[in-house]
Amino acid sequence: MVRIKRKKVELRFKGIPVSPGIFIGRVIFFLTPRIDIRPRKIRIEDIEQEVARFMRARQSYISELERMKSSFQGGLISLIDTQIAMLRDGTFEREVLSLIRNQQRPAEYAIDRAIQNLTRSLRTSDSEYMRERANEMERLAHDLIRKMGDLEPTAPRAAHIRNKVVLAYDLSIQDTLNLIKKGAKGFAVAFGGITSHAAIIIRNYKLPAVFGLGEEFVQALQNNEIIEGDRIIVDGSKGHVVVNPKKNTVEQYKRLLEEHKRAQKELLQLVDKPTVTEDGIRFAVNGNIDLSDELQLVMEFGGHGIGLFRTEFLFQDYGQNEDGQTRVYRNIARHIYPGHLVIRLFDLGADKLIGTMKPETALGMRGIRALLLEDSQKTLRTQVRAILRANRRGNIKLMVPMISTIEEIIAVKEIVQDEFKELRKRYRRIQFPEFGVMVETPSA
Repeated sequence: MVRIKRKKVELRFKGIPVSPGIFIGRVIFFLTPRIDIRPRKIRIEDIEQEVARFMRARQSYISELERMKSSFQGGLISLIDTQIAMLRDGTFEREVLSLIRNQQRPAEYAIDRAIQNLTRSLRTSDSEYMRERANEMERLAHDLIRKMGDLEPTAPRAAHIRNKVVLAYDLSIQDTLNLIKKGAKGFAVAFGGITSHAAIIIRNYKLPAVFGLGEEFVQALQNNEIIEGDRIIVDGSKGHVVVNPKKNTVEQYKRLLEEHKRAQKELLQLVDKPTVTEDGIRFAVNGNIDLSDELQLVMEFGGHGIGLFRTEFLFQDYGQNEDGQTRVYRNIARHIYPGHLVIRLFDLGADKLIGTMKPETALGMRGIRALLLEDSQKTLRTQVRAILRANRRGNIKLMVPMISTIEEIIAVKEIVQDEFKELRKRYRRIQFPEFGVMVETPSA
């Protein structure tokens, strides 16, 4: 038998840069089996058995996630807590059980249909974060289904993964952590974005990664245009992936890699230098963050404080959870002290703050205007209380988004003062925060 040598062609893909850096290595696959769920019916006498299957599988998955917590550090533990909260969500459970009992559907179909119903409004959101939360919920549901049907991907041995670039359709938290522990050095993933939990973990480990490579990338994988062992370049800074690069492409990226390393080395030498102007005026260098886990990077590169904490990413996980928000704010304020932490109130549209409001009705309603609506003031007061409770050291400042009128400023200050007065009865150490606004609208 004559083996025909495969002609290697340079393939280029563009995706979302989710973790900066460049790595040149070899391909290893981690391809999750596609789930084919058909709407069949089960027998009436099998309904309670199917309910029990779902409950056992869910509890087993929760126990697995609880055990995984020991593998995480700092804020990454909150990612596990978020997934556990999703699995325990009462609405999700009721939806699944209703589909099993009332429509005689198997557990796998019920899980998939329930998550589609629950994420429908998130998928139509104009917020990338909200859309990614929908993807995260679907990812978790499909992981649960795979565990029920023994459809989990077979992970390559550690020796095969070490110093390789992982190519995947999608990645769960567990998959990502296991692959990193086994020595993966880069990631090229068909789906997901910068706020996906897998991307957050990869960023935390400072490994280059590109997500959202799309259907063209999927087709290349399915058509065997890419095979294991192919040479690959992952540019996590610009979102480029090159498979079977030409010699001049490799040389170009090697030069970029050297320039990047040299620039990083020069910048790192400035980390501990005093920030003083030539005429002797000291100033602070602060970093802006969207996720609490990014605090580590700000501190590592010499940041004195957090110039702006955009809290929208907290909304889905902790929107009505005062204790959860308090823990996040307090942890950041403690680690950045004596530097300041500027927390911006949720800058979201009214249709996200008030689940019953349609997007077309909510046009023009965002930022503080949306938060001051009667139906969303509970969310505002919850966040204000969490910020106040976290401000034990007096280094937290409160920022109000999308101010249009002086009346809005007065209304928010009154709410903050009311909540502070009540909280001081129980928390004597808390301090009133400095108060600021973002002037972003023409009317302001």
